[in-house]
Amino acid sequence: MISQTGLHIEDRLAAMERRSRRATLLVLVLLSAALIAWVGGPQSAPEALTAQAFQLVDAEGNVWAELALRENGPALVLFDGEGVTRASLIHSDDESALYLRDEKGDIRVGAAQFAHGGGGFALHGPGGDGAAVLYLKGDGSLTFYDVNGEATARVPAK
Repeated sequence: MISQTGLHIEDRLAAMERRSRRATLLVLVLLSAALIAWVGGPQSAPEALTAQAFQLVDAEGNVWAELALRENGPALVLFDGEGVTRASLIHSDDESALYLRDEKGDIRVGAAQFAHGGGGFALHGPGGDGAAVLYLKGDGSLTFYDVNGEATARVPAK
């Protein structure tokens, strides 16, 4: 049967059903979103997250970083893929320090501030053999050490 608009009633009915399905779907989506917002809606962040250690691990469970309270104080430690310590930032009653290590875990670069008031920077050779140490307390000094740990040069020369 053809209506006054020239469309078959079946065509008009099919178009109405499509619009009705779209409207129903839209209502379901909006209701779902409202329910999700109501159930898991905005929640205030905790004032503090407390733990003795936090670890950053990959999918295989390898630890790549750790923020922990150790025996002498807090430490942030970064590891390589083999589990070797490569960098650490530590604080204790004796010092606050940053250490960078080579692939064997030996300290190669260090920066520290000590409880007695002094502080400095140290560059170490492979295996910790040899070093250049810039230390500041009082007048300060720059000292070079050979692979046996003997001072070979010092500025000032005192």
